[in-house]
Amino acid sequence: MLTDSMRVDTIDFGRVRAGEVVERTVALENKGVAPLVIVTTDTSCGCLELDYVREPISAGEKSVAKMTFYSSGYNYFVPRAFYIVTSATMGPKKIVVTADME
Repeated sequence: MLTDSMRVDTIDFGRVRAGEVVERTVALENKGVAPLVIVTTDTSCGCLELDYVREPISAGEKSVAKMTFYSSGYNYFVPRAFYIVTSATMGPKKIVVTADME
């Protein structure tokens, strides 16, 4: 299970100046009974990246991931989708990513 800002399935980077590289730390928590592995991640654009620990997250344990938004070339931002497939899900979990470009 994914928690913290991912509880609502949206990550908002807030106000971002065009050209900035901004990061957001996201907590990951395994609420299951078996180790949780992030199998794959994918995004609807090359402007987003997720850096996470590749080792399994034990049941009841937490880990931290870092999401990065590369805003170069964006004068406005259309919400993007980020997808995470874990060993506990049948399909991808969709996370909507938003930003208010200035």
